[in-house]
Amino acid sequence: MRAFYIARVDVLAIRIAANDRALETLLPTKPRLTPMNRNSQQTTHFLNVDLDIYSKSNLQPLVTAMGKKVNTLFVGRNKRVYQATLELVGAGLSKSPDSTIRTFCALIRSLPRTAVAQWNAAKVRDFNIGVQAAMQPLSYKIALEPETVRAASAMKARIVLTVYAPDVPRE
Repeated sequence: MRAFYIARVDVLAIRIAANDRALETLLPTKPRLTPMNRNSQQTTHFLNVDLDIYSKSNLQPLVTAMGKKVNTLFVGRNKRVYQATLELVGAGLSKSPDSTIRTFCALIRSLPRTAVAQWNAAKVRDFNIGVQAAMQPLSYKIALEPETVRAASAMKARIVLTVYAPDVPRE
């Protein structure tokens, strides 16, 4: 077993070395920064949490009830389903998925009854955690607090993780 493990490490080291040479020609010399991404594109990091809602009925009244506390990324019909994709105002400043999901839950609990009824009638309610992948670190962990999971469950919502592929510019 020990010989297999050492051989496996050697094979991985060769693959990593070969990939590093290939990546040197693809990666820019200066990391590019984007508004949502204040970190280097070479580091895997949390981006934001979007609220994705799908329903058989128009979601504009629900979005309107949320007011100026949300930025509307999309609201409308997509084929036979109505869809809304929202983020909290100032979401680019969010430091954790926990605080963002709990803030969304508090906002939903504070809605008028008609908006809550529309929320409950939705077919899909997702808190979508966005992560920008990169080559470093080798692993990246997001752990949600039990209170956050309970709050999302009380809202009859799912917690979804979306990982975006590393942005490797092509020359």
